[in-house]
Amino acid sequence: MAQQKAGTSVFFKRSRWLSVQAILLLAFGFVFSPMEPAAAGTVKHIATFEELAQSVRRAQPGDVLTLAPGTYEFRHKIKLDRPGKKNAPIILRAAKLGDVRIKGGGVAFNVSAPYWIVENLDVEGVCSKDQWCEHAFHIFGNAQGVIIRGNRLHEYNAMIKMNGTNDRSVKKGQRPQRIYPNDVLIENNIFLTPPSATPATRSRR
Repeated sequence: MAQQKAGTSVFFKRSRWLSVQAILLLAFGFVFSPMEPAAAGTVKHIATFEELAQSVRRAQPGDVLTLAPGTYEFRHKIKLDRPGKKNAPIILRAAKLGDVRIKGGGVAFNVSAPYWIVENLDVEGVCSKDQWCEHAFHIFGNAQGVIIRGNRLHEYNAMIKMNGTNDRSVKKGQRPQRIYPNDVLIENNIFLTPPSATPATRSRR
């Protein structure tokens, strides 16, 4: 035991200057190599379906798209295919659940890009035939880090669908690779399934 203590003491004496150098270098790294700050986006207030469709087509990382209270009748599905960033997701929201009611068709939202947050929306499937109302959200492909939270989804056969797609960057002749959504969070949503619901076996994009 005595020899181990002595050996440890000698080691620290010899390496003390190296330890000080390491601490200084580490401190220098933190001072001159800061972490990437969160990107600031634009807060956009939306009052019509046309404004919503245009805003998602032009969305940039960090944007917050806030729907004004009211009912929005979708003329076509909304494609969330503009990528956000991990430190600057694109947020589509209502101020609180119940403010915004969306009447969607067969699929209300296609989500194929990373880092979107959708929250506080009431999404209702409205179709002439029940079996045509497939999904409130179809999440697929490179939709990494997507968050769907605090929404009320109803009158769809499957409220949320997720699946992989082929990687279109693969060259012709090569074996296609599948891309799947990862790190998707589905949190605190309300699902209300109609009695006439039938299993959805395919999805129209």
